Amino acid sequence: MHLPGYDVVEFHTLAVPAGTPAALVARLNQEINKALASPQVRERLTQQNVEIATMTPEQTRAFILAEQEKYARIVKAVGIKPD
Repeated sequence: MHLPGYDVVEFHTLAVPAGTPAALVARLNQEINKALASPQVRERLTQQNVEIATMTPEQTRAFILAEQEKYARIVKAVGIKPD
């Protein structure tokens, strides 16, 4: 079914438990972004048709919340009901 105005994006992210200290979250984000910037990692991911997009923890949270909202609207629009 085609729903105009909806775009499906596959994404991967690292999640940590709620309450993880902000300093640790920032450090993990910094190290992951550093790894993703390395030529070896970029080349390997590009070979797998992965588009690299780095985000801050705040941007990641906003993106995930927007995706949840989008899919909730899709579920409602097509009338999906849980079994």
